Amino acid sequence: MKLFYSCFYLFVLFFLSACSNHANVNFFYEKAFINKQCNEGMLALNKAEKDTIYTGLNLASLARVCKDYEKSNTFFDKAEEAYKYDVDLQSDIQKTTKNFSEILLNDTINNYQGYFYERIMLNTYKGLNYMSLGDFKNARVEFNRALYRQDRMKEYFYDYIQKAQEEYQKELKKDKKIYASFQQNLTPIYKQYDNLLDAFNANKNYTNIYATYLSALFFFFDKDYIKAYDLLKEVALSDIKNTQLQKQFQVFEKFTHLKTNFPQQKYIFIVYEDGFSVTKEEFHLTLPFIFNDNLANISVAFAYLKSRNASYKFLQSQGEKTQNLIYFDDIIASEFKTLLPSMVMKTLASSALKTSINLAIANNDSTGFLSFISTVSTILINKADLRMWQALPKSASILMLKNEGLVKIYDNKEKIIFEDELEKDKNYILMIRSFMPNSNIVYKIKEQ
Repeated sequence: MKLFYSCFYLFVLFFLSACSNHANVNFFYEKAFINKQCNEGMLALNKAEKDTIYTGLNLASLARVCKDYEKSNTFFDKAEEAYKYDVDLQSDIQKTTKNFSEILLNDTINNYQGYFYERIMLNTYKGLNYMSLGDFKNARVEFNRALYRQDRMKEYFYDYIQKAQEEYQKELKKDKKIYASFQQNLTPIYKQYDNLLDAFNANKNYTNIYATYLSALFFFFDKDYIKAYDLLKEVALSDIKNTQLQKQFQVFEKFTHLKTNFPQQKYIFIVYEDGFSVTKEEFHLTLPFIFNDNLANISVAFAYLKSRNASYKFLQSQGEKTQNLIYFDDIIASEFKTLLPSMVMKTLASSALKTSINLAIANNDSTGFLSFISTVSTILINKADLRMWQALPKSASILMLKNEGLVKIYDNKEKIIFEDELEKDKNYILMIRSFMPNSNIVYKIKEQ
């Protein structure tokens, strides 16, 4: 019997340890992006069969780094399909069962469900991939999907949050004393988060103007000048002090007033994606709970956002500098902060339930083996879910230049990072993705 318990303990130890190592996996993906690890083994399609949204998004980004646009979109398709069938279309019974398993075990045991801002960027990058492939028909589909998700996000987002909060409140209220402990523990938790989120401009405006801006560029390149103008107007009005936006808006406006004889002057739109967006790390708080009139102090793990370094402060060309359009860190922090109450409720419900199970086992276990296994298992799964789409930038900035047939782009220290001759009768998008200095990828998209 002792051998059985020992084997069972080792199995639990191995399984739960494997499910709580996402910080290392995040770092693994980051290194792959920086080092451009483009070998077939890294980009094997079967790698996205497990935890499909998490692996699909990150491997799609790696394939895009490698300029394998078709494979990138195949990975994006897998992630998008998983969003649809594993998240959006689950039945109430499936969601209840899944949420119970999250409470009993841990988020890290279940497949990653992703964030709403990720879905918008998924379609945006798919659209850019199709543009790079010269397939503007499918690119139009993806940008329209991104815009649709942008419009639908607020309504769906609030409904999702409300239902999640009600569910975890219901779970906690099953025991009045535990619920009282829960209420008392909220103050130190939110005080800690106030300090951790203070560095971000987190608000409830979830509009991702970067996705709208790139959509405007697509429709301009696709010669749908009215739609391009309307979209860029929306972006320009959101930041009237951004001189680059206002300059581009004037160009777009000029095209809407012309039926024929469009201006011969063509433009280069430089889009600079800078560094890595925030990552998630965890902190622990020891919190008091009351079980059967006995006080138990529980160590609870929570996820928080940690900002990372930029790459270049700006890029420059023809004596002009890129101007910031959006801070992705703030977009991510806004959604994280709004989801925070439901995340806190779920974490507390999970910790309370697991501790009550441990106490019940301890009271009915004469050997001590089951108590030991239960306690160790709880420690192992007392982990915050640190999974994220690691490839998103810290910020994005823009610059528009007249196309004179040659472009030279310099970093903030006047070191050249890109030089090329261009067709003077075409508009171009030059997207520079810089994860860190000297780790740059340049995507060149030409008007058809």
